[in-house]
Amino acid sequence: MSTENSPLPKTHIPPKSKFARLNKTKLAAFIFLLFTLTTMYGIYIVVFQPFAAIPFDRPLWLKSTSEGLKNNQRRHMLNDIFNNYIKPGDSQTNVKGLLGEPYTVIYLDPKTGVDLKPSNPKSHSQYRYLIGPDSFGIDSTWLTIKFDHNGKFTEWSISIT
Repeated sequence: MSTENSPLPKTHIPPKSKFARLNKTKLAAFIFLLFTLTTMYGIYIVVFQPFAAIPFDRPLWLKSTSEGLKNNQRRHMLNDIFNNYIKPGDSQTNVKGLLGEPYTVIYLDPKTGVDLKPSNPKSHSQYRYLIGPDSFGIDSTWLTIKFDHNGKFTEWSISIT
């Protein structure tokens, strides 16, 4: 049987045009761009939104840990605390008077980082305050406030453990 006599007509499939390939390329680029922007927005929400600023409110700060950490507002007050209330050179007494008793107090040798006894005059102390759960609710966020050997505020940092 020859193919020329077959009842089915031959069909010709034209090669894809440059226009069709260009549209697929544009669509792929658009999807990639949309995915990238969505991912970046998600990272922004997770990283920066937890620390959106609200004014420092001492009663709310103190209440945040006593009523549980799920919806506490401490993380939102940090910028205001260190921009308007606690300045370099402030005393430990001032910090404690403002933020309450720290969760822990650590005494370190400034050169080696080794724990020292509180009575050691060369020790630099650190106050640690529990801020609350991290953005994912798995680990804890801590505020560490560092003092020099004279008990004067030098710097602060946030850590997640």
